[in-house]
Amino acid sequence: MKNKALNTILSFLFVIACFAETKPDVQQSKHKSKHNAKIKSSIASECKKQWVYKDLLEEKEAKVLMFAPVLHYDMVFWSSFLIAITNENDTLGFVDANFKGQIKAGSKVKLTPFNWDERYKTIIYPNTAANIELQKNCIREDLMCTVKEVYYCKMEIIKPVRRKKNN
Repeated sequence: MKNKALNTILSFLFVIACFAETKPDVQQSKHKSKHNAKIKSSIASECKKQWVYKDLLEEKEAKVLMFAPVLHYDMVFWSSFLIAITNENDTLGFVDANFKGQIKAGSKVKLTPFNWDERYKTIIYPNTAANIELQKNCIREDLMCTVKEVYYCKMEIIKPVRRKKNN
């Protein structure tokens, strides 16, 4: 009885392994595009390692280039994250653990100082699933590499981008 069960399990695993090795051309091309996306993502990951995190000390206004919302997965929490160009023409990153909305690229935002508890800074990470947004919106992957500083703050939309109505 034990041998039958063992043979059945081994046969099942063998069949699965055979199907995993023989992929049609369509699946192989999808695999290649995923591989290329991983390379781009790893470039952005290297840039993110260089980011310096700081408390925002004065209010700023900025135009949003990219936004990723708050994200929860199991017991892990990622804060909202945006990359924006300030009125001083600096490209900076901003994180807000409490902002629950959506911000479209091109929107104007007000960024105000917000006192993050030091322990939150170590357990809450910015949602840099922004890599997915970069690829979806055809924005160059090196946008992450233009950011050198990321500020803890509170985000508020001043002027949202509206879609133009077609007549």
